[in-house]
This record gives sequence, C-alpha cells and structure tokens, in this order.
Amino acid sequence: SRTTLIPRRLREGIRLHLENIYPGRDSRALTRQVLEAFWDENSAPRKRGRIAGNSMWSAENAYVITYGNSLIDG
Repeated sequence: SRTTLIPRRLREGIRLHLENIYPGRDSRALTRQVLEAFWDENSAPRKRGRIAGNSMWSAENAYVITYGNSLIDG
C-alpha cells in the first residue's frame, strides 16, 4: 500500500493518538484512512526536510484537527 512509504514512526504516532481518542475502534484502520486522506497516491515523502522560513505554512497547506472535549481551561 502507498501508506507504507510514510515513515513508520509517523504512522505509529498517528495510530497511538487515534487509539487514545477513539478507544474500542480499530486504530490501524483509522490510521490507514487518515494517511490516505492526507497522502494521495501521487505523493511521496520528501527526500530532504523543509527549510525553515516565514513561508513554511500557509492556509493552502496546513490542516488542523481539533476536538472540543480535548481543551481544558487553565
């Protein structure tokens, strides 16, 4: 599968987060669905890291998933 091109450490980190958020669900299946949504069949991991700069992120390439019950007043 194309998701095997994604580093194992990243896949496992995503799986552990999903397992914590959705206990009792198949975290491996959820991880595959997330990875397929963010990495289409034509994409591949970068061979080198991004060079830091002010244009590193924009509204065109950044996504955030939040859960209302994960916020705690401090």
